This record gives sequence, C-alpha cells and structure tokens, in this order.
Amino acid sequence: MDTADVGACARLQRPLQSNGQRAVPIQITTVDISDDNKFLADYGAFPSIESNLNFEVKGCKDAHIILTSQLNKIAPFYHIGIGLFTNTKTILARERINYEYVDEHEETILDCNNFVQFWLSWENGQIRLGKGLVVHVNTILAYDEDCPYAIQNIEISADEGVTLIWNFFPSVSTPAEQPAYFIAKSFNEMHTCPKFQPISTTQLDRMMLCAGDCVLEQTCHAFLFNNNTGHCYLFSNVANSNAFISTYYKVQA
Repeated sequence: MDTADVGACARLQRPLQSNGQRAVPIQITTVDISDDNKFLADYGAFPSIESNLNFEVKGCKDAHIILTSQLNKIAPFYHIGIGLFTNTKTILARERINYEYVDEHEETILDCNNFVQFWLSWENGQIRLGKGLVVHVNTILAYDEDCPYAIQNIEISADEGVTLIWNFFPSVSTPAEQPAYFIAKSFNEMHTCPKFQPISTTQLDRMMLCAGDCVLEQTCHAFLFNNNTGHCYLFSNVANSNAFISTYYKVQA
C-alpha cells in the first residue's frame, strides 16, 4: 500500500460491578512433567470479560504462566516465572521473534506449605504481576507492549520434580453497560509487531467511512485506508501465530 491514512477504533467500557461475593476457587494441580502444561480455558478459569486474574499457588519453586496469543502455546506469548532459580527470582519475558527478559524481581516468594496470593493483568498490552488479590497494588513485574495483542488463553506448569497447587478465583463481575464506541487517535509506525488477522476489505470513498465501518464491526481493533485505491482494511486484535512483519501501524498510547 503506497499511500494510506491510518486510524484506530477504540472501545470504552465502564468499570465492572461486583455483586460483593467471592467466587468459589477453581483448583488445579501441576505435577512436574507427568501432569503439567494445563490451559485455564479447559477448566473454566480463564476470564472471558476482564483482563485480569486473581490466583494463589502453593509449592516450593518454579511456577510458570504463559499468556498466549492463540488457544495453545504458539508465539507471540508472554512468560511469567514465579520463584525461579531455587525460589530467588521472578521473571517476565516475551516471545516474539526471540525470547527476551523484560523485567525481573528478586525475592524468596513461594512457600512450600502455604498459599501465596497474586494478581495478574494484561489490559491493552500492559502486563503486570503483583502480590495479593488487589489488582494494581504491590506490583512486582511490569512491561508495556508496543504492539499489544489479545490474550486468548493462559497455560500453567511446573518444572520437573515440582508439584504446585493453584487456586484461581474467577470473576463474579458483570458489565455495567454495553461498550461505547468512538474513533480515537492515530497509528504510530512500529517495528517487529505481530501480524494481526484481517476481518474484511471493502471499497470506500474516504477514510471516515472506513472508520465508521470499524466502529460498527464488533471485532474491529484497527483500520487502514488506502487513498490510492480506496480499499478499507479492518483488523482484529488477534495475532497470527508466528507471523511478524517489519513495519506495522498501531494505535497511539
């Protein structure tokens, strides 16, 4: 595409309202390599509305969490390792083209005999891990992704010889109202972003009509309009597995 105007459609939603009750925890056990690599969606523990999760884990070391862009573990994804290096370090890494550490925290954090509570959030590519069950309090790991993508599932596992007991607290919140839609900001040119899945291509007269199509399409995350051809391209926020391009346009933070 030679000459293109780019923009994004963003969605606003009021904070979720809780009914004041704590959900019954979903317990999952991971046992080294014999009973390991479990996906939360298979147990009803992956949150379908909110972009955060409360959980607790009991074990001596090596609790692994993978935030995946697909239903299974295929790049791009984020890796959180809690209590690694004999329970002395907790790390946050990402896998795109290469695996790289993006943050770490040094502390003896897990307990062989007692549950330790954590929260995890991933809204708009802002990956956070904290201690306790209050989101955005006592943050220990943080990373802001330049090219955010939707998190489709979460995998948990333990290293060889390690048994971990996990309790996940599913949300009991419900949306206060339907999302409101608006056209917001423009794209910045970024590098080594995931390639996002196209929704549709249409022929239109001008950019604002393309933006309007994005607003009306529930799954539209971004749009691209080519001034030369009049082609309007709509995209979701779902990344193609193992697919990257050198240049991409994403919405400004």
